Amino acid sequence: METKITISTTDQNLVHQILDLIKGEQATYQLETTEQKSNEKLVDVMDQIAANSPITSITDPRSWQKEVRKDKNLLGRD
Repeated sequence: METKITISTTDQNLVHQILDLIKGEQATYQLETTEQKSNEKLVDVMDQIAANSPITSITDPRSWQKEVRKDKNLLGRD
């Protein structure tokens, strides 16, 4: 059985401590690094999409959400 652990941190000391712990063990690891700015870029792109193509059919978001989230009748339970 294979077990995988995913840890996300910005603390490089913690990364080194974890790697030191698995030295000599029968374990493999894959170290990935990402820039935090890429998340900010994604948010900017999503904001631009929302601003450029708004959903005009929804005039009141609160009432729309209540309507969409209404409980459906369940067969044999009503």
